[in-house]
Amino acid sequence: MKTLSKYLRALLLSRVMIISIGLTLFVLGLDLITNADDVLDTNDRNLNALALYAVWRTPELLSELIPPAVLLAALLTFGQLLDRGELVPLWGFGISPTGLFRALIGVGLLVGIVSFALHDRLIPLTATRLIDWGVGEYRANDRLNQVEDLWVRGPNIVARIPVEGMRRGMLENIAIFERDDDGRLLARIDAKRARPTEDGLGLTGVTVRRLPGNEISHHAELDWKGRLPNDLSLASAHPSELTTLRLARISQADIQGLWPSHYYMTWLQKRLAAIFVPVVLIGIGVALSQRLRPRQGMATFLVIGMGCGFAYFLFSGWVTALGELGFLPPVLAAWAPVAILASVAGSFAVFREGRMRQAKVRAL
Repeated sequence: MKTLSKYLRALLLSRVMIISIGLTLFVLGLDLITNADDVLDTNDRNLNALALYAVWRTPELLSELIPPAVLLAALLTFGQLLDRGELVPLWGFGISPTGLFRALIGVGLLVGIVSFALHDRLIPLTATRLIDWGVGEYRANDRLNQVEDLWVRGPNIVARIPVEGMRRGMLENIAIFERDDDGRLLARIDAKRARPTEDGLGLTGVTVRRLPGNEISHHAELDWKGRLPNDLSLASAHPSELTTLRLARISQADIQGLWPSHYYMTWLQKRLAAIFVPVVLIGIGVALSQRLRPRQGMATFLVIGMGCGFAYFLFSGWVTALGELGFLPPVLAAWAPVAILASVAGSFAVFREGRMRQAKVRAL
């Protein structure tokens, strides 16, 4: 069994690598064809910019293509074994579907960890570079152009910060609403400019309106004693641009900016669940190989397997969208597709093992 396990692991892992790289190069080529003029126009027709753009785009494309590559590699591996009639002797020796699956769990986890590392380390770096560069789809997806203001919440305060100033790294034309412990408005403070200080903000060009009574006062400068959330700098970042640690921080912060907190939380849970997606996709390959007969052929096996994979990716995207919109809890939106796929694959394996035990009992 050890020799067989090593053979299957090496076969599957090599195919995952080859298919992932091949799909990434193909999609990257299409991306370069689409955005080449934009990249060159932004960089004075310098051809080196195309190579740099390709380097920065590769991690994101690779991470998106790893799940279908794993599914295709698993289907090709078990489809070939099924087509050659090599699975039948394995069943005859008493090797169960769960035994085959256990032999390949390590490959799935390894691929899942690589995918997580891409999302956690490389993609935040490269996505930020491409957004700063402003080429291709990143020109249209400039995050700070999507809203006019960020709204942040702190202890007994709510603040409105225009993103126009944030583009220049400055706090300009901000409004601070002070509240009591019951949430009632006490004062509104408008300032043309603000700078962080040790115990609050240094405000310039200030108008203060205090309630009740609507008392108005004007100040050239004012030291405001209060504190905005420390994660304010992350409020304009898309989840794909954040490391996992920063994504966890922003999902718990009192910030209502480009996206609500449940949007970030859904992305966080989805990133964690993605570690186990390759494992369950391999389980689908194992399960289908037990359900189909050798005479049905490899083509039928691939068609059914790809159909199951397409249904999973479609369902996963739909459920994730519901989580981003707040219609489903983030944990459910991220983990439900993985759990359902694992349950389907597990039920196939259990059914097959039950039939194998019955056959052994009849043989005795």
